[in-house]
Amino acid sequence: MGVLYPDNKHRADRVNQLANEITYIQEQVKQAIQDEAAHDKKSLAMLESTAKKQGFKTFDEYIADVEKQLSPDDRKRYQDMKTDFLSKDKRIDIALKTGIGFLGIGIKTGLTGMAIVTLFRGSLLRVSLQAIGVALLKFLIGQFKEGTALFRAAGNIIQTVFKGELLSGKVLAAFKVFKVVGAILSVLGIALDAITLIYEAIDGAKQRTDFQNATKELCVRRLTTKKIHQYVRTTLTFSGEAQAIIDYTRSLQELVEAGILSQEVADEKVKQRMLQFEPKIKEALSKIDDETVYRMLQQQDIISRSWTNEDPSFAEIEKMIAQGLLSRARWGLDWIVISMRVTGVPYITLFDLQ
Repeated sequence: MGVLYPDNKHRADRVNQLANEITYIQEQVKQAIQDEAAHDKKSLAMLESTAKKQGFKTFDEYIADVEKQLSPDDRKRYQDMKTDFLSKDKRIDIALKTGIGFLGIGIKTGLTGMAIVTLFRGSLLRVSLQAIGVALLKFLIGQFKEGTALFRAAGNIIQTVFKGELLSGKVLAAFKVFKVVGAILSVLGIALDAITLIYEAIDGAKQRTDFQNATKELCVRRLTTKKIHQYVRTTLTFSGEAQAIIDYTRSLQELVEAGILSQEVADEKVKQRMLQFEPKIKEALSKIDDETVYRMLQQQDIISRSWTNEDPSFAEIEKMIAQGLLSRARWGLDWIVISMRVTGVPYITLFDLQ
């Protein structure tokens, strides 16, 4: 079979490579989520200390006070997010608390009007993006119901709450893969033993078709998983920046208490730094879309000299995402059996998120 279909070796290697890349990207998402959770824990500890200094008996009292200063619409947004996210994952619970607590700092320093609205909605957006990354991690450990719930909540919030406000049409279009419909996952161990498969007595033409189909699907899955990684990287950056601002606020307050700096000067310094916060979110998100991620992965393939002769074009990938043309609808059990001849850990990646 190898003589008649010599490129089957290249095809099998490409399938292996794509599966391994997806696994690696998922590990990057996991690490970023862990780092973000560490930032949020530190931020929460500092915010709790700040709340006590301001005379609040508990941090919940502090949060309730911040909520009172929101507009009725934004208060409802926050309550809805708590309903959707609270108690689904401890990391998201902490992120929600730090988000509203961070807003409290902005209010105290004199931010008003649209500046407060924008900062608040930016904080909620960060939590929604973080929830997408956490949902992926839940899928990876088999918590499918919990992961699905987070994806649905995050997708609904992003598509409704932020439409026409923080996110442009271009950015909103990039979230189309998070509209969950039907099946969610494909769980395939496809780190193939390429040599064994190719030289077994299997129909070479059929094997070629199977590898070609696998390559197309994995290219789509690699793109969507990489895009999640880019979102999580963005939220990690801003959780770190939020922690830095909270720490900066605390340091300035110590100078105020020591009589070195006036409260007005300290508040203005924090205020100016916070005003720079939200535009960074918008700028970073505007750079994350399907085509940008596709070009990034394409360049990676060029550098690694990958065999990409039968990779789908960007237009083909977009069509597959739009129409949901992934393998479960087209591949038979025979491919799954073949693909389970593994030499490594099976990968789990997103299925039909459009």
